[in-house]
Amino acid sequence: MAAVTDLRPRPAAGAHFAELRLTGVSRSFGGFAALRPLDLTIRGGEFVALLGPSGCGKSTALNCLAGLLPLSSGRIELDGRRIDTLPPEKRGFGMVFQNYALFPHLTARANVAFGLKMRKIPKAELERRVSLALQMTRLAEHAHKHPAQLSGGQQQRVAIARAVVLEPPLVLMDEPLSNLDASLRLEMRTEIRRIHQELKLTTVYVTHDQEEALSLADRLVVLRDGRVTQIGTPAELYERPASAYVAGFMGYRNILRLPLGDLSTVPSAGEPAATVAAIRPEDLDFAGGAETAPADALKLPGVVLVVEYHGREYLAQVEIEDGRRLYVRTSQRPAPGDRVTLVAPRSRVLLFPGEGGSQEGGAQMGSAQVAGVPEAGAQEVGVPEGGAQ
Repeated sequence: MAAVTDLRPRPAAGAHFAELRLTGVSRSFGGFAALRPLDLTIRGGEFVALLGPSGCGKSTALNCLAGLLPLSSGRIELDGRRIDTLPPEKRGFGMVFQNYALFPHLTARANVAFGLKMRKIPKAELERRVSLALQMTRLAEHAHKHPAQLSGGQQQRVAIARAVVLEPPLVLMDEPLSNLDASLRLEMRTEIRRIHQELKLTTVYVTHDQEEALSLADRLVVLRDGRVTQIGTPAELYERPASAYVAGFMGYRNILRLPLGDLSTVPSAGEPAATVAAIRPEDLDFAGGAETAPADALKLPGVVLVVEYHGREYLAQVEIEDGRRLYVRTSQRPAPGDRVTLVAPRSRVLLFPGEGGSQEGGAQMGSAQVAGVPEAGAQEVGVPEGGAQ
């Protein structure tokens, strides 16, 4: 029996690179532009998440990277070598699909080994790499089982093992956790991050779930209608969203057009009239009445409509006086029908101008710098699909 030390990862030729560059990458289907010119540089070893709702272009971008879709324009270069003209098998990337795409007649071990056999890897090296991949994904004791005998999380780990065993320069993951239940998604999210940290394989990950993206990625690329809306680290996007659209994905569930209570007095000279306020549910709280709220706080009287129990806290939907609805996360226990006053520190409210504003970050309340491009106003504006709940 081989010693455990024999299973340690060994650098594979071409498995690492310094830079993957996408320049003006676009893809159209007939007259429809699914992906507009995308410029993105990915550093070797980086974990990049493409985030956005269905139809925003994130899977199209991934398939262009994989070679499954030809580019309509632009180029993709790996350390200065053009690869967008190569077929998928010549790029050598590993892929993890939403539906796993496992061979039902093969065992977990055989599924993981399949790609190495196609590449005619010597048997000893094949066995070493397969055993390592199974150990890393905690599948060693399930190696003899067929996919039908495995749980959803185990099948997902087989798909990940099959991708990483190739020691590819790039791993592409297309919403790999969307078919799992909530507890398995959380478990697999941790596993994916752990495997990435151990192998340092560059990863591009497609998701519509902002919590997933924030927890996994080194950088996020937020897409909307085929265009990049913002690129940055999780902290940058969380703390300084460039628009109300990005703010929605980053947890600012309350996105409303002005006037909104005392906000109607805030706009600075020259600020667009159609301003949008973005407030996180956790930045709102209840006060016994307007007279008990801090003097500089936003104050919004309203009525509690719905209350959800979330363990140590509650999420309440509150209808304010003008009929609009806001969400508040609080440790207090409200009841439907309660008359309340919502309060929020002005420093925790972001303002964005109307359509045509700049693409810079939004401003805190009272600041002269206000920017971003918000969604259209409505009586109730929730987060985009996949945003925080």
